[in-house]
Amino acid sequence: MTLDQLTAFFGWMTVLNIGFLALAWLFVWLEWPWITMIVRRVFPLPVEKLDEDYFRWLIQYELFIYVFNLMPWLALKIVQAQ
Repeated sequence: MTLDQLTAFFGWMTVLNIGFLALAWLFVWLEWPWITMIVRRVFPLPVEKLDEDYFRWLIQYELFIYVFNLMPWLALKIVQAQ
């Protein structure tokens, strides 16, 4: 795999993951009552715990995107510029 292909791979991976994250945030923001109703029927969790778990998951996913997608792409762009 060439440097250009690897850079393109990490670039598209970053774009796709950020798009998925944006959709997840939008879905949680717009459909939160529906999500809590469905999840509480399946799992006996208090609403406070559910709030904490969903937002922790989304924030961790965002951090993983930065560390494993965006940073390698930026490093490859820097290497290509030299």
